[in-house]
Amino acid sequence: MTQRHLEAGEKAHGKMDASFKQPKGHPVDYAVPNFGQDRDIKLSLGNLAQAETDLKHKWVPPTKKEIKAGQHPTDYFVPNFGQDRDIATSLSHTAAAEARFGQWVPPTKKQQKAGEHPVDYFVPNFGVDEDIVNTQAHIAAQEGRLKTKWVPEQDENGVWSVPEAAAGSSYSYGLVQTDSDVKVDSDPVCSSAGCNYASEKGKKTHPMNYFVPNFGRDSDINVNWNSLDWAENSLRHRWVLPHGWDKKEKDNSYTVPNFGVDEDIVNTQKNIAAQEKRLKHPWKPVQDENGVWGVPEAAANDSYSYSLLQTDA
Repeated sequence: MTQRHLEAGEKAHGKMDASFKQPKGHPVDYAVPNFGQDRDIKLSLGNLAQAETDLKHKWVPPTKKEIKAGQHPTDYFVPNFGQDRDIATSLSHTAAAEARFGQWVPPTKKQQKAGEHPVDYFVPNFGVDEDIVNTQAHIAAQEGRLKTKWVPEQDENGVWSVPEAAAGSSYSYGLVQTDSDVKVDSDPVCSSAGCNYASEKGKKTHPMNYFVPNFGRDSDINVNWNSLDWAENSLRHRWVLPHGWDKKEKDNSYTVPNFGVDEDIVNTQKNIAAQEKRLKHPWKPVQDENGVWGVPEAAANDSYSYSLLQTDA
């Protein structure tokens, strides 16, 4: 195969002869523009300076000689912040599971190496998942209301055909509320718009006074309360909102520091100015009839030319 490729290449480009001459070197000693200190370096130095200020301590990294000689600091004091929160949580979960199902003894390294990990052990059955139970109950309720049995089908690709939301045009909206329907007095049973069913006595109204199940406190609320408890315990401080906090006038007299134009904006303005100077043409963006600014887009690939292609030679 290589011989065929070589013959094809010589036919297209001429005879190829081996040469042991020293190849031309790659370009050296050319000018490299200085764009200033890298942004990440600036951020790192700034963070270092801030940490040194906060801790009132100058950080002096050890030299290569000190590192090589093993003279870096050892046996220094390491503060004990207590057991990690994730570790404590894992241990508490393990203890709760052991109290319910018995002690858990992890396999030893020898057992793991020999492949003697426990098999055929008891797996508790917690029953059907709550979401599955709710879905099945909803399907059964709708089948009973519509007096039809729903039997889902699969297409030729094995995908189940399930009902989709009906189009908006399939709904009818016979009543439109106007300003005259809004009552001044508020009924705690109804919304702020008032109750229309009282004035339409005799007409069939929407279902009322039906049973509403209590699923407990919302999951997001529980998470917020747990986060608040954790913060209060960590800081050893009880957070109590002052009386009338929601009625107190807000203080807008504070100062907002001006850090100047954002660095990305500055760079963009410099780039625009450089291109305007190079092209000898000022760029004035315009807005269309919708107020959207017209900005340049990347040129298509076919607008570029690649006349030189570097090879291993």
